Amino acid sequence: MTPLFVARLFEERAHASGAAGRGRGQRAAAGAAGMGWDAFLDFLLAWEHRDSPAGVRYFFPVLDLRGRGYLTQARAQPGLRSAT
Repeated sequence: MTPLFVARLFEERAHASGAAGRGRGQRAAAGAAGMGWDAFLDFLLAWEHRDSPAGVRYFFPVLDLRGRGYLTQARAQPGLRSAT
């Protein structure tokens, strides 16, 4: 994993520990640091099963920089390279 991929992962998936009112899949508040236990377990399971449909759903927002709901080959290749 590259620093770019980790930064995107935290931007999209990290949750501050003990944050109330936020469910899974919601972005962390601006300035929130760290990854809560539930978010870490979600990441770990997604990473171990990244070739499964659930793993792809977890990592897709990390790669979809523009939030369009799809990836072009030109956009996907750098993101996929940074994840491996």
